[in-house]
Amino acid sequence: MSVEHIEKLTMRQLYRGILQYVKHYPSKNRAAMKEAILEDVKDWKKLQEEIEIKKAQKKMRMLYAHLYMYHLKMEEVNSTTSGAIDKPLPF
Repeated sequence: MSVEHIEKLTMRQLYRGILQYVKHYPSKNRAAMKEAILEDVKDWKKLQEEIEIKKAQKKMRMLYAHLYMYHLKMEEVNSTTSGAIDKPLPF
């Protein structure tokens, strides 16, 4: 997925993707992180000024890209087909 593709996603697609990827994000505060995202989206729905809406959309795209990048990296690390990582840890 390229940057251009992320730019074309609707806000609903970004929101659903964020909620999907945050389930697997490694954090001891995963539940709090999800709650913060839900609260932010509720606040964004109330925005009236165009510049604030654009800022919220940019923030949502950046969060989606970060979570998606982590998801792809974990797929690469856990992949059994690529021989790039035989033993990632020395023990």
